[in-house]
Amino acid sequence: MIRYCRAYETAELSGYPELERAVAAGGAPPEIVYLWTDHTVTALPLADAEPLFASDDARWHELCDRLLGAGGLLGAGEPPAQP
Repeated sequence: MIRYCRAYETAELSGYPELERAVAAGGAPPEIVYLWTDHTVTALPLADAEPLFASDDARWHELCDRLLGAGGLLGAGEPPAQP
């Protein structure tokens, strides 16, 4: 499955305490992080980048789906179709 990501300012994702703790644990938090369709957060927009944060928590998945779906990245919950 192909993964997609969207860039966010770290402060935009500050409503999820576990993410805040995970990002802060790595030292100075990056200004921009990348939220992926598999619900991971990375510091780089590279598919093989080490995740800063990942969770199976339902609240986290709902937040990710809402954020990624808001601008059409997920559309109706699915990645864009391949051409």
